[in-house]
Amino acid sequence: MAKELLKDVTIRNAKPKDKYNMAARHWTPEQRAQQSAKIRQWQPWDKSTGARTNEGKAVSARSAYKGGLRLMMRDVSVLLRDQKEAIKAM
Repeated sequence: MAKELLKDVTIRNAKPKDKYNMAARHWTPEQRAQQSAKIRQWQPWDKSTGARTNEGKAVSARSAYKGGLRLMMRDVSVLLRDQKEAIKAM
């Protein structure tokens, strides 16, 4: 009994080996079945609707914004391409 409790505590306190390994927790078949039943009862897929208001949609549209670097690099790429074509034309 104590061994099982210790194992459960160890599982709950398990830390991922690295920050990209999100599946570091090892679920027992019983825990997996319990979690599966809880999720089926909870049904989060019925509650997820996405943004409803115009303000929320605007926030959602900006979620992938990287700070303007991509736009700046695109402009630089266009300038370099134009410069290359101008040099070829000489």
